[in-house]
Amino acid sequence: MGSKNKQYHFVLVHAIGHGAWCWYKVRTLLESLGHQVTALDLAASGVNPKTLDEIHTMFDYSEPLLEFMETIPINERVILVGHSLGGFNLAYAMDKFPEKISVAVFLAAFMPDTSHGPSYVMDKISELAPKEEFLDTKFSIHEGAGKLKTTMHVGPEFIASKLYSKSSPEDISLAKMLIRVGSMFREDLSTAANFSNEGYGSVNRAYIVCKDDLTMSEDFQRWMIENNPVKEVKEIPGADHIPMISKPQEVRTLLESLGHQVTALDLEASGVNLKKLDDINTLLDYSQPLLEFMETVSVDERVILVGHSIGGISLAYAMEKFAEKVSVAVFLTAFMPDTAHPPSYVMDKFFELTPKEKFLDTKFSIQEYAGKPKTTLHFGPEFIESKIFQLCPPEDISLAKILIRVGSVFLEDLSTASKFSNEAYGSVSRAYIVCQDDKTITEDFQQWMIENNPVKKIAGADHAAMISKPQEVCHALLEIANNYN
Repeated sequence: MGSKNKQYHFVLVHAIGHGAWCWYKVRTLLESLGHQVTALDLAASGVNPKTLDEIHTMFDYSEPLLEFMETIPINERVILVGHSLGGFNLAYAMDKFPEKISVAVFLAAFMPDTSHGPSYVMDKISELAPKEEFLDTKFSIHEGAGKLKTTMHVGPEFIASKLYSKSSPEDISLAKMLIRVGSMFREDLSTAANFSNEGYGSVNRAYIVCKDDLTMSEDFQRWMIENNPVKEVKEIPGADHIPMISKPQEVRTLLESLGHQVTALDLEASGVNLKKLDDINTLLDYSQPLLEFMETVSVDERVILVGHSIGGISLAYAMEKFAEKVSVAVFLTAFMPDTAHPPSYVMDKFFELTPKEKFLDTKFSIQEYAGKPKTTLHFGPEFIESKIFQLCPPEDISLAKILIRVGSVFLEDLSTASKFSNEAYGSVSRAYIVCQDDKTITEDFQQWMIENNPVKKIAGADHAAMISKPQEVCHALLEIANNYN
């Protein structure tokens, strides 16, 4: 595709249920070589706020890609890369904007032709792969706007043994946390018009075959290439169906590989939780997913709670309500309230010592709800890189920039909330893990919060210790767990 010094603009399109997040390793590698990279969340995917109930066609699902292509200047051409179901999104973009695409790359992706309906290749794989091969994946049929739509919730066994069969354990854990319910929109595609020779058919195409793919077999990938020949075919030996994850260097998983049961939750309006920040007005609202989970913990079971940063306040609410279900609460460079002051006390102290200028390009806004103000904050890329994730590798910083959402510390709400009680919150054993190189919540401030609580120190950890020093965090948690078992 030209000299090695030439820079390109790659547009990366994810598979069903995934999001821009799945490209974080490849994006980092391409950007490190000076290329421009755009990784998009399609509708109802990744952190896109739409729900699957709101979209009924493959065209609706592709809207974020089509809207982005609209913004490309007429004198610029991009390289489109689509993975798995993303091949159909590419086809819609190619049909509408052929003049803006230098080449479309299908990475173990569905590749339609122009002589059959769009669903043709999908119908073919359905003949070859009965539903039983999808293991614990759940299929449901929904009706919306007068059309049927089959949804698909990929199961954890299918993720581990079929989709991510060559991926590292921590990448499998990431997928299990982030994959959302999706649809292949097969019913819609079965009645959609053929893609045109003048649009889709006029764009250069290349195909990358993943030879060890257990979801879309190598034979099927090659059948699609024979059905609709491409300009160039490349192969990746040893790649599963998620090659952007399985091929970069793998590192050892830390918690689940040790045989422990781990639950990682998205709090309200966080991660892939569907609520928006406008929908929640208090720290208690924000903590609801944790409280609902604690409700499900059986009376004869005790868990180890681990909270990071503002997650310490969410821990406090869980400890207050479910003290008997918590063997120890671990505060990982986290806000740790006391019982003598209002919940906002430690946070007030933090903001006294940390003027807004130290948050660099972070954007603060004040919103009103029910006549009360709520301060929101949107971490800027400079703050993420130099203050929160400063000891993390570039690909982890890229992942953070893709996934971090606008949030709130709910300071106004906490300033009028009741104190946590000695009888509940105060009765639970607490441990604190100090991150000595934290540039956000400094070591001095962490030590100020600790007072007489047990301490485990981790040298050389930034504010995102679970990313920059995962092995050390794991070992500290296991030591604490053993002490309180």
